[in-house]
Amino acid sequence: MVNTMAWRIQVSNYWDVLGPFPIHAREQYFLSPAFPLEITPKYTHEEERTWPSSYSSSGLVGWSEAFADDDGNLAVSFPEVDWNTLRSTEGWAALQYHSVLRTKLTVYPPDWDPEDDLPIDEVSDSDSDSEEEEVENTPFRILVSLLRGSQFTLLPPRGSPVLNSSKPFVPSWHSGNIYDLSKAPPNAVDLPSPPYRYRPTTYDVFVSGDYEIRLFGDPKDSNDTIPTLQISFKAWPEVKESKIVREISHDIVPDFVDGFAFGNAISVGLRSVDGWWIVHSLVPGNDLPPELDISLRHEIMDSHIIKLGLLGPQRLAPTQTRMVPLILKQNAPCRAESITFTLDLVELKPMEDFKESSRRMSLEVTLRLRQLKPWSTDDYDLIRATFLFKKSNPASFLVKPPLRSNENGGTDSPLLALHGAGVDIFASTFWADAIPRQSSRWIVIPPGRTEWGLDWHGPSTAEAWASVSALRDILTQHEVFRTWAFTEDSKVVLIGHSNGGQGVWYMASRYPDRVLAAIPAAGYIKSQAYVPLTQSRSAHYMDPSLRAVLESSSTPDDNDLFLSNLVDVPVLAIHGGADTNVPTWHSRQYIATLKEWGATDATLHIDEGKPHFYPEVFKGAHVSEFLGNLSEEKATYPPSPSFTLTVVNPAHSGSLRGWTIDSLKVPGRIARIRVSLENGDVYVRTENVKRFTVGRGAFGYTTVASFEIDKWNIDSREFPEPDDRTKVTFVYKQSCLEWQIAGPLNKKDEEESEEHRLQPRYRGLSLGGLHGRAQEILDSPDSHIIVVPKFPKHALSAAQRIAHVLNVYHKLDAAIITEDEAMSLWLCVSIDLPPGNIISIGRSEFTKEIINHHFTPFYLHGAGLKYTYYGHNKYSGPGTGFVLLHPHLTNPEAKSIVVSGTDWEGTERAIRLFPYRTGVPVPDFTVIGPAADSRGAGGVLGAGVFDDLWKHNPPMTYLT
Repeated sequence: MVNTMAWRIQVSNYWDVLGPFPIHAREQYFLSPAFPLEITPKYTHEEERTWPSSYSSSGLVGWSEAFADDDGNLAVSFPEVDWNTLRSTEGWAALQYHSVLRTKLTVYPPDWDPEDDLPIDEVSDSDSDSEEEEVENTPFRILVSLLRGSQFTLLPPRGSPVLNSSKPFVPSWHSGNIYDLSKAPPNAVDLPSPPYRYRPTTYDVFVSGDYEIRLFGDPKDSNDTIPTLQISFKAWPEVKESKIVREISHDIVPDFVDGFAFGNAISVGLRSVDGWWIVHSLVPGNDLPPELDISLRHEIMDSHIIKLGLLGPQRLAPTQTRMVPLILKQNAPCRAESITFTLDLVELKPMEDFKESSRRMSLEVTLRLRQLKPWSTDDYDLIRATFLFKKSNPASFLVKPPLRSNENGGTDSPLLALHGAGVDIFASTFWADAIPRQSSRWIVIPPGRTEWGLDWHGPSTAEAWASVSALRDILTQHEVFRTWAFTEDSKVVLIGHSNGGQGVWYMASRYPDRVLAAIPAAGYIKSQAYVPLTQSRSAHYMDPSLRAVLESSSTPDDNDLFLSNLVDVPVLAIHGGADTNVPTWHSRQYIATLKEWGATDATLHIDEGKPHFYPEVFKGAHVSEFLGNLSEEKATYPPSPSFTLTVVNPAHSGSLRGWTIDSLKVPGRIARIRVSLENGDVYVRTENVKRFTVGRGAFGYTTVASFEIDKWNIDSREFPEPDDRTKVTFVYKQSCLEWQIAGPLNKKDEEESEEHRLQPRYRGLSLGGLHGRAQEILDSPDSHIIVVPKFPKHALSAAQRIAHVLNVYHKLDAAIITEDEAMSLWLCVSIDLPPGNIISIGRSEFTKEIINHHFTPFYLHGAGLKYTYYGHNKYSGPGTGFVLLHPHLTNPEAKSIVVSGTDWEGTERAIRLFPYRTGVPVPDFTVIGPAADSRGAGGVLGAGVFDDLWKHNPPMTYLT
């Protein structure tokens, strides 16, 4: 019997360091994380070998050494590089680099006397011991915390049978917490081979160390010239015991104001140490205050002051952390200090058989309630509010109440405040303190999912808008708050700093009709303008046409391309004149471009001598005067419109003056509508537009009929007055190459929609564009579903790793299910698949079901993948991976993504491309080969954006 409690782990303080190698931001996800090394069973540590690097004066770099302190903190730098000369011509781009770090992790068995410990570098890893000496079933796994490093892996000892088996060993790379995000659970890592029973076992640890200016800053700010990467690597054992533990960092509870909950959602953080578990039911505690009662069922009842309900059964896979959602309903004040209840859980059998077992457990939960007094003109508290984001994800945000209600008995348009990168709004009040309390506006402060989120794009944008709606719902729910509510159609004043300032430019230019005004401070234009991509390794090997396709993935984030949409929005841009983080020229360029589009109310205010952030950034007279001059009128547009609407992704774009672009002729390219009104005639010129709608707000009126229009002229074709005088949709018919007046998007008699009805259960896709880049998978209408094949074992590891990054980087929820379960749901005609976005890993039966229904040009052929155009291109070589966006099979508002390959080596390459960070250029599909390990995107074999029917899109496709 092995004493599982006595296993010890020690990480060497000595690290080997190889580098630096020039790369651009995010390029490390195409390259092998171990570049330039080839991590194979034959890997040997060649201390004297050198590798080419243009950052060295000799053109070659070799191994150096670094030392971590006892807490695992390590500083990586290359003082021998002439950084000053490099940056004199290449700027910040020269300071971004990739390095490989290597150390040893040693596992000591229970019977090993600590006094006999050898220095880690002297522990033998020879292959002289027999296979029987290894522990048959490893009784523990490793918990790893890697901060500010991008990826890491563990390799087996040189003599391990794993390396000598007939199946090739494929390293599993785990994502580090590169942003040093708070509330991030550690990585749970199974050892790549069992440890020895009677002697220490040493594993090689490899870390991809990537310096990025946006993350770690200019070394000059620390009076240095050398970009130094500060990494922390810690590891400790956790016994594989089938149980559930609390993760309090993932709890979410609303504040109570005057006895009423400021929100209806609660989260209980749980982690499965081991085993598959279902959170089955909720049971009340025995010591509840008399005014509290907790529902025993999933549904909520109205017979008591407070009711809590579990939002359906919640599954946890081994090692997974989830935020279990509870719904709260209240019909009278509650002033209790805490709530105690019990969650009942049922354990499931292993993956091969998901029938319920007899093992159950109960977990007592106590949640503290923060009771606040009502706010007043002279006194207030920041209030934490909660809601369900995307139907099932508990979320919270902060609000600062106004001084008073307005003269009409309500409040004015709220102020939506977007924080900068790395700011935890719940841990510090400095961001809330930076924004003065408003006379009659609520200040809404969303977290952006996490401190970095998705740079206020995608789910971060969706959460920000949802926070505003949630606040209004809260204020209208109880009589005591209703006089403080704003109207349902209220616009917002957007305000933000740094990354949040960029977010203001992003949200305002994508949803101009929802924005009353914008106050961006120190906002950068886009990632490529912040730190150029000029040091790209991939660019030395990549076909320029491929580069164009890949970089189209960044187009939705390029704020400067969408400034035509802001000509009606009052803008006050603010920047510190001595900003060394985001150069002042970014705001100057924003305003210059905006004025070139015809904006008349765009102002730049430079605070000379001020740094990147200063407490008074929003407290000057220029800000209060700007806010005081805003009009709350809804119809603010002049009766003689002349404007340009720019869109690249209709699914993430709102209207401009009531005009919306619904779909594109060539997805992946920019679309524009140029509108002018002359003598009662509307003249429209379109660019790459397939469908657009004119509705509420057009010409400054509530209906199209409110302004008399003699005729419509669209691309030189005249149209009579439309029958529908509240909204009219125009569609370009490719069959006759002309514009026509159309009905609703999914009207049954429209030929484009009919092409989608390939399955009786399939209800047709929204033509608004649910794709364009793989990053769209993050924007799910409900919790994500990860479908994993039963075999090989690596497949579950891949699902666990993807669920982990969704949690760490975005606090997005995911349930892991098997291919058998997914197929059972799909084949049962009376049951739909789960409504959230689906992530299908490996070559499971469900993956085959998705791809071989031919919604896209791809289909599986043997171990390979075929594309049905250009001679049926086949990708079947060993180590080939692919990431493929795909329609959801039953929910037209969701989508799927397949992460797979010709073998497990290829699937691991595809996993690297799962786009959980901004700036990873992965379009709708990407096929990647082994050459990418050393050539980055130069090893991409195929990439492209589908057309609006998920079919072949020639201008946006690259195939080899």
